[in-house]
Amino acid sequence: MTTVSPDELKKVPYLDVGALSDRTLNLMPFWDGKRWCMWTPTGSGLFELHPVGIHASSYIAAEAAHANDIVIPFLELMWQRASWDKVCTPVSALAADFGNFGTCIEKLTHYFTHRDALGMSAAEFVKTELEYLLMLSRSVFDLLQEAVAYVWNTRVRLNDQAAEATKKHNKLPEEFRKVVIFDERGRTADELIQRYALTPLMAAAYASTAPFFSRVRRLRDDIVHLGKDPRMLFSTQRGFCIPKSAYGFGNEPFWRPEHRGNDNIVSLLPLVAHVVIGTIDACSGLVVALASEIPLPRPIAPGFQVFLRGPHNEALLWILDVAKGYSGWWSGRPAWKRERIETRAYFHWHNRTGTAWEDEVSNWRQAEAEFGPQVFLL
Repeated sequence: MTTVSPDELKKVPYLDVGALSDRTLNLMPFWDGKRWCMWTPTGSGLFELHPVGIHASSYIAAEAAHANDIVIPFLELMWQRASWDKVCTPVSALAADFGNFGTCIEKLTHYFTHRDALGMSAAEFVKTELEYLLMLSRSVFDLLQEAVAYVWNTRVRLNDQAAEATKKHNKLPEEFRKVVIFDERGRTADELIQRYALTPLMAAAYASTAPFFSRVRRLRDDIVHLGKDPRMLFSTQRGFCIPKSAYGFGNEPFWRPEHRGNDNIVSLLPLVAHVVIGTIDACSGLVVALASEIPLPRPIAPGFQVFLRGPHNEALLWILDVAKGYSGWWSGRPAWKRERIETRAYFHWHNRTGTAWEDEVSNWRQAEAEFGPQVFLL
């Protein structure tokens, strides 16, 4: 970790240096609306750089530099208001794991697109990727718990003396499983309050996540530790399918009638969306509960947001819409992308933001470029 003087940090336009106090700063790239800016420590202070582009990174900006750049609110909150040394490392790893979620979804799409060339091997590729997806979900929970445990155990002091004594005696574990699971069942909110002196909102957030976490953990442990085959998988013209009773999620409402391949199989995609978005939502709920009841320090970059940029962010945006009810088949992704472009093209016409807004072809091409890959001109 490099130490930089407050006077040097004042060179960074998005920082409220007075708000840093004893926190650690992850000095991210900055998009000022026209160009990229970075600062790297040297022996004589901070040196300012202006790269032509950013391929994959978290960055600071008032508005997204690209249509596919996304905000994960709980990551932004942790960076803005809880960026102590022991928090920065797991938060950075979480950002990388969300990028890995996108890569995993994109690989599954690649296997669907090229299923004819891959033949029977396509199913094996998908099974392997699904195992990784479940491992990734488990990793996200543990990384978040590492950060939350540090904040709760070392940065929070309860006014109630008896509760504070309980908190000190029973420190919040750094492993998510040890918090929410006891004797192979999920702990209730009351049990969590009694054992760790958690606030009611935090205890409720942990307890509500336990069933989802348990199913993901059980399937992941069966595959990784017991060597169980990740069930049968079928390749169809609309997407990959699994038996409707597979994976312990058979009765979940995220599978709707239109997801049935026939009477016995259902699309795998809604399960993928449930695992990815369910993991993000569970983490968000826990951090929001923490921030709602614990007075964290003020933001270090007020008026700015933390965006995540990655080469496969579009896959995350697509899977979010799948979780919200969009077509739960891989064959529906091209139509989803066309609808995004169409909506954006109409926006340029309606708001006269297109470079040639009266020309519908120009609006379409502009929208298409905005949703396309980032191109760096050297």
